[in-house]
Amino acid sequence: MKALPTLPDSCSLDAAGQREQADRYRRAGRGVELVERSPRRLELRLAERVDLADVERLIAVERDCCPFFAIDWRADERRLSFSVARGEHGPALDAIAYALGLEPVIRV
Repeated sequence: MKALPTLPDSCSLDAAGQREQADRYRRAGRGVELVERSPRRLELRLAERVDLADVERLIAVERDCCPFFAIDWRADERRLSFSVARGEHGPALDAIAYALGLEPVIRV
């Protein structure tokens, strides 16, 4: 079983909000494809069956609770990316990958 990455202290979601967001990530992760993973960037392609309204809500919540993320969503390409400017926020990308059900990736 994979260990749950630690959420950054700057995440403002309470326990209920974290559960709801985790559910949105789990739904978005069904059939997700990893496009790029580096210490400061995570780019994904979401499956056609993923509900776009659910993704929009996931992004809105993430922008509100974790403003250190730069999030890019290209709905027409179904590409979603998260990046961080500061290295200490890199583990938050691991938490997103985990929430999406991605296997750990060795980063270069």
